[in-house]
Amino acid sequence: MPSIYTLLEARLGRDKTGFTPEEARELLNVEKTLYVATLGREGWPWLVPLGFVELHGHLWAGTSATTRKARNLERDNRAGLLVEAGGDGDDPRQLRGMTIEADATIHRDFAFVVEREHQIRDRYPGSIPADMDEERFRQALRSARRIIIEFEPRHVRSWDYRKL
Repeated sequence: MPSIYTLLEARLGRDKTGFTPEEARELLNVEKTLYVATLGREGWPWLVPLGFVELHGHLWAGTSATTRKARNLERDNRAGLLVEAGGDGDDPRQLRGMTIEADATIHRDFAFVVEREHQIRDRYPGSIPADMDEERFRQALRSARRIIIEFEPRHVRSWDYRKL
């Protein structure tokens, strides 16, 4: 399975604004929002922001099995992903980011869901209430019918306009 980093490495030197694997790692560690585009039943894009974690060059996100994005990915596992930074100011020369064409795999094994949810939520302080014990956390995941989506990258494009 290719990783984001091996795909970027293969592009080194082709694009003067592209990321090195280290720059990609930094962006994925700092930025907290993954924009995910799926294809709806009628073929129109459905775009949503998600929390995520990067593990071994793949991106992982949790959601409910009943969401439109989950249903879309069950029908067609292709996803377009975006992680970006620098777009909150007045200077477009600060823009940087990555788009990723990925195949999505939905994981439903509950023990795996719990493990990945902990890894995802570790990136977002306060996303698990301080008074919530492990049993209540598991109950909340089960009642919300949580699943984990693994995004396996197929193609990566990156840009860092600060390099211009």
